[in-house]
Amino acid sequence: MRRKLTAAVLAAGIALSAGCAQTPPPVSGKVQEYYDENIANAKATLAPAAAPAQKVVFLGDSYTFGSGASSMQLRWSSIVARNLSWGEINIGVGDTGYSNPGTNAGGTTYDERVAKVVASKPAIVVVSGGRYDVVQRDAQVLVNAVATTFKDIRRALPKARIVALSPVWDASAPPAELAAVAEDVRSAVGSVGGTYIDVGQPLMQHPEAISADGVHPNDAGHKLLADATVKALTKAGIEAG
Repeated sequence: MRRKLTAAVLAAGIALSAGCAQTPPPVSGKVQEYYDENIANAKATLAPAAAPAQKVVFLGDSYTFGSGASSMQLRWSSIVARNLSWGEINIGVGDTGYSNPGTNAGGTTYDERVAKVVASKPAIVVVSGGRYDVVQRDAQVLVNAVATTFKDIRRALPKARIVALSPVWDASAPPAELAAVAEDVRSAVGSVGGTYIDVGQPLMQHPEAISADGVHPNDAGHKLLADATVKALTKAGIEAG
């Protein structure tokens, strides 16, 4: 009899538990109000999804590529991109310029890299360099090369913002020819509705900022270039987007 009674009690307990699982007890109005309010507050305070960084292409020479820096993260273009929350795409190639394909096999001028710039679908294109164009003795060839570069970028990217940085030199005084390159760049980028940014000569009289090769900036030099560029871009209203 006791065995049957125990079985019956157990069966009733199981049924009762099952019933409770299926039908939870009602909560008071105050409790429900508390939960509703907290859920609403949680939704209201959720941080919005971060907007994707806008793509910015840096087209240039060995300075742009980052030669002399101990890490690509420490090159001036990458520092600028981090400061302005840009998504950097670097298309710098050593020993090259607007009219100069360089001495390395397979070297290309800036204009010959425009297809790579366009393929990245950037919001901003930053073109830097010009120090390797001072060897161009035919002034008209240089003028045409600079003009063609900016015209081709504008034609392929009609909505992109085009920015040209003034050419920079190392710790020594720049040659007179560099000023001619700068003027060609200023004129050409302006003709396509772009912006010319004069960053000055941040490395001049700073031999400690030049690497052992005597040409390229070291980490300190890249930092000087980055600081000058961020300052100039911000002054021109070209900031994080």
